[in-house]
Amino acid sequence: MFSFFKLAPLVGVLAGIPSAIAGFDPASQSNIAVYWGQNSYGQGTGDFVQQRLSHYCEKPTSLRVRKTYGKTILLTIGGATYSEGGFTSDAAAITGANNVWSWFGPYNPNVARPFGTAVIDGFDMDFESGNLNLPAFANQLRSLMNANKSKTWILSAAPQCPYPDAADGPMLAGAVSFDVVWVQFYNNYCGVQSYVPGAYSQNSFNFETWDTWAKTVSLNPNVRIMLGIPANTGAGSGYISTADLEGVITYSKTFSSFGGVMVWEITQLYANPGYLDAIDKNLGGPPATVPVSTSTVPVTYPTTSTTTPTTLATTTLVTTTPSLTLTTVTYIPPTTTTAPISTLKTVTTTSTIPTPPPSNGGGGGSGGLVNPWNQCGGIGWNGGTICTGGTTCVLYSVWYSQCNPSQFLV
Repeated sequence: MFSFFKLAPLVGVLAGIPSAIAGFDPASQSNIAVYWGQNSYGQGTGDFVQQRLSHYCEKPTSLRVRKTYGKTILLTIGGATYSEGGFTSDAAAITGANNVWSWFGPYNPNVARPFGTAVIDGFDMDFESGNLNLPAFANQLRSLMNANKSKTWILSAAPQCPYPDAADGPMLAGAVSFDVVWVQFYNNYCGVQSYVPGAYSQNSFNFETWDTWAKTVSLNPNVRIMLGIPANTGAGSGYISTADLEGVITYSKTFSSFGGVMVWEITQLYANPGYLDAIDKNLGGPPATVPVSTSTVPVTYPTTSTTTPTTLATTTLVTTTPSLTLTTVTYIPPTTTTAPISTLKTVTTTSTIPTPPPSNGGGGGSGGLVNPWNQCGGIGWNGGTICTGGTTCVLYSVWYSQCNPSQFLV
């Protein structure tokens, strides 16, 4: 998903269902989270183009108004165009977390705060490329939240659906206690578009994998997994109709970790009348009773770069035909992690997974060109690879490249 991070990129607004209960409820399967502040649908100019966070820093009133309606508001850090690379050390990461907390956490009159007296409800980790020392950063935020009893704070992450996630993997490998993880089930072969109605076992759509992660790897055994979906055809590849979405939600509700639906993003949703109503309706229905098989998820994640041996072990990525073979070695967390030693074991695995099914391509423009914010490359991608004018195909991982407008390129 796209963000405009130089400090903190994007505000996520969560709304519970029914609307009278508007905050995030960790005990519910009917939460709805909507990413806010990107205007990916409008993509206009002047006052209508998406701005950096500083553009909105004098508008804390809107945050307070939303909170009067009971909305839970998180500040997302990272995003698809974030390129700073994380932090040079654990100490720098901890300092960064302390700064973010002082700027957006509990009100402190002695600190210059972008949103003044307005206080958010937590932070969302949305890193989509490899970054250093993120566990130390997230763990410091977690510690600050736990120490402050003024409210219930939320720490979340937004990994892409291929497991293990290449960007957020170090945090998700039992190193950080998250309250909720909204998995991006789009822009990848494992997205909602790959769900097979009525199938006992899903070959590509992998909500079950993330449910297993929640129960066997997550530092928080009560973490909620949200079904992340695009709100419209222009929000990303993998958009599905309301009719198809009903089956996906019904299936996903069979897993005990299911916590609701995450939608990317509000302007695309606003331009798609009836879609939010359909999500609301489907979440209100009873879960299916089909049996669900279980599997073991190794505490590993893939990478295509070599890093310091004391932090990461070498990982090999080999493409074969007709399948993809991944040889992965367990992530070894920094010494500052709070994860119990018993949950972090060095495990080397070699697995073969089916090649992602061919895609028809999404967001096609005139002459077969790919529109802004849509996929333009990645393993298994058979759609368009040339972006429309004013946009550039940007590589985020071996699985996914996206056409970004020039004004958002770093």
